[in-house]
Amino acid sequence: MRRGMFWIVACCALLSCDPGPGEGGYASVQGVLMVEDWNSTFTTVLSRYPAMDERIYLVFGDDPVPGADGRTSYDGRYRFGYLRTGKYRVYAYSDRFATSGNTSNQEPVWIDFELESSVGIKKHWTPFGSRNKKAHPFGIKAMKGLDLRELPEAAALMRRYDRKYLCTEADLEFLWEAMDQSHCYVEVNGQRESLYTNDYFDNPELAFYHAHRTGRLRRNKFRLRTYQANQSSFWELKQKHPRGYQIKVRTALQPGEATDDPRANRAYVDLLAQGLEAGQHRVAGMQALVPNNLQRSLRIEYQRQTLFNPLNGERLTIDRALNATDGQQRLDFGSLVLLELKQARRERHLLDRWSLQGRVQEGSFSKYFQCKRLMMLPSLPQSHRAFIHWPQSSTPIITRNTLYSC
Repeated sequence: MRRGMFWIVACCALLSCDPGPGEGGYASVQGVLMVEDWNSTFTTVLSRYPAMDERIYLVFGDDPVPGADGRTSYDGRYRFGYLRTGKYRVYAYSDRFATSGNTSNQEPVWIDFELESSVGIKKHWTPFGSRNKKAHPFGIKAMKGLDLRELPEAAALMRRYDRKYLCTEADLEFLWEAMDQSHCYVEVNGQRESLYTNDYFDNPELAFYHAHRTGRLRRNKFRLRTYQANQSSFWELKQKHPRGYQIKVRTALQPGEATDDPRANRAYVDLLAQGLEAGQHRVAGMQALVPNNLQRSLRIEYQRQTLFNPLNGERLTIDRALNATDGQQRLDFGSLVLLELKQARRERHLLDRWSLQGRVQEGSFSKYFQCKRLMMLPSLPQSHRAFIHWPQSSTPIITRNTLYSC
């Protein structure tokens, strides 16, 4: 097994007019050192985990020797404080497997950064393997990819807080520029973007729809989700808790399993029981959310990309090319992009600042509720500001067409 390291670094500069890099200022650098275990041929990453109690060195400017050093904590985090602005290098030693006996079995892995005079935060996530000696230059296309199977189990965030933001495809460029050094994108079978198909179920009285419309604090949503990239499907139940967090329970669709309405009703009851057995909801109050005679209500498809932040485990999904059909009508959302931030606990995010600046629009946007509502209207609103505000970007063109059967 081969052992390599890579970095996640956050640099904060808070002081200007310093006489060069070194100690004696008010800036700081902090980050996380990670370990990658590779197989003997360096083709597969076997595991990733924080580097505990590893020695870290900080070099000031062009000095040939480090000016400070320390050790990582139990979760791989480290910090150097009271720094002046200027150029720095932080490095550690990674295992190296030499072919000759007179070669060192360790090699330095490092990242260069600069603490600037302006107030701000720069983030870098630069991977180092046992064969890599120099930092990989980052760009939008150079964002590190992470296979879905390599994500930690906790990243599934089955219990989480969701926040949603809206923008258009033209606004995504600044998103990539801001996220490419702190996040990685999740790959499924080598694909960065994949097609999702959601079949939503409701009863003839649209109990789930009206629970959302009336703002019921405790409500459910039930669907059959298919990941087209790997052709896997899951029955999924999402439960909204009065305290604001979401709980999702799901079960995989077995090969050859029926997906008709009777099977959907059984799957819904089974998933509801799983949530109750786990103590995630009180039994009282949930009984009213068990409608009878569930049937397909809406199919929604979209292209999704997922960004993962290894520092705090949050996920950011980017959904575009959104369309919906109920068998009679088709709704297309044009260039609309839905950003969904999924966190284990509520934390401030860069998207909150962008929302205040008018770059994105934060708000409640349930795919099922909004699509169903627009399809039931006699005609689409003349202005989409009736339900979506577009403070900066151009308004996407939303169309609704009648489907004809031959």
